[in-house]
Amino acid sequence: MRRKENMMPIQLSKYLDCDFLPSLKLIDSMGWSTVLVVDNLNPMEAEWLSNAIHDTGETEANSLCFEYQQEPDISRVKVGRDPLLNFACDNSYRYAMLVGLREDYLFYKDEANRFFLINGTESFLSKAYPCSKDTMELMFMSWADDSFQTDGESQFLLNIWDKYMKRE
Repeated sequence: MRRKENMMPIQLSKYLDCDFLPSLKLIDSMGWSTVLVVDNLNPMEAEWLSNAIHDTGETEANSLCFEYQQEPDISRVKVGRDPLLNFACDNSYRYAMLVGLREDYLFYKDEANRFFLINGTESFLSKAYPCSKDTMELMFMSWADDSFQTDGESQFLLNIWDKYMKRE
């Protein structure tokens, strides 16, 4: 595990399941809910997430970035709109997570930039992504059902929706 100085060891298996997706066991044990968004993090979303993190009193987050079945690079990321956008862009080719220093939220993006998840309390999520589940589903499904998606890609996205959002 590659990590910066003064960082505690972090095990990916605590946060991820065998499919390299955020663990439902962790989400349930933390009492978190999930926001699921198709596509890349955009400036507005980065600002919302930054504001929600700042409201927790934190100005940094633990960063875990890795390629499939590889050891993660672990560091700290300053929290702000631009640093969060840079984080997503700099890790556009690999899985990337931000975990609160007190582990009170988790941001995850997949390696192909197809979607991102934010996990946390309802209060945190209402600030991090102020959107109803109904609108979130409308946006997600319109992307998943778009004609430019292959059948396999559409099914993958629908399976992600079912895994995280149908259970709530």
